[in-house]
Amino acid sequence: MVHFRGGADIPNVQPAILAATISTPVLIVHGNEDKLISHSRGQDLFQSFPGQKRFLTVTGGTHSNVLITDAPVYATMADWLLSE
Repeated sequence: MVHFRGGADIPNVQPAILAATISTPVLIVHGNEDKLISHSRGQDLFQSFPGQKRFLTVTGGTHSNVLITDAPVYATMADWLLSE
């Protein structure tokens, strides 16, 4: 179904290969309690980006609540956007 809608062949998608081609600054926000995509996999993907980058770990963040925790995520994101 995904292939039909967007043309992606999900078993062959390799985010690290795509990440290596991105030259714009990158901010990754990842929860340390994400059960869908482990924190270590998020860090591995982060390492694939070649340029300016920042990794923000949200303590207690999961895949579905990483942007709505008590962490000052939006202030950090705004600071990063204004500095880049």
